[in-house]
Amino acid sequence: MSIFDETVVKAKEVLDIAGKKTNDIIAVQKIKMSIASLKSQLSKMYEALGRLCCDNGTETPSVNMLELMSEIEERIAEIKSLEKKLAALRGEKICTVCGAKNTSESLYCNKCGSKLPETETKSAEEVDEAENSEKESETCCDCGCEVKSETTDSDSEN
Repeated sequence: MSIFDETVVKAKEVLDIAGKKTNDIIAVQKIKMSIASLKSQLSKMYEALGRLCCDNGTETPSVNMLELMSEIEERIAEIKSLEKKLAALRGEKICTVCGAKNTSESLYCNKCGSKLPETETKSAEEVDEAENSEKESETCCDCGCEVKSETTDSDSEN
């Protein structure tokens, strides 16, 4: 192989690596924007809920309040999911007990001291593949209907 051929091969390798890093950076920024948007929506929902509470004036929540609280819980779950995906892209470990972010080298949580799960730094493509396989596993094999998980938060902590 000539020097020119070796140079071309090396240049292609470098460009491939740069392309993958760029994709990872773009994926991180998209997730950050989604989180910011969801937090903005959440803030508006909390404000609307406060207005409903003041207008309602009774101790029992109205139907509108219950619907809004349900939407708030959905947004919070979406934010947590995106933050988990972002941590995976950054190679961070999230404590299953307290939710604190830790470096990839940490064995124990810096906040509560609990043992952290073993994780690897993933590229944007690997995170998307893992997310898609989770979505596939949450659907029925026969009809494709969504299947709800039987595990609870206390089960996932053990």
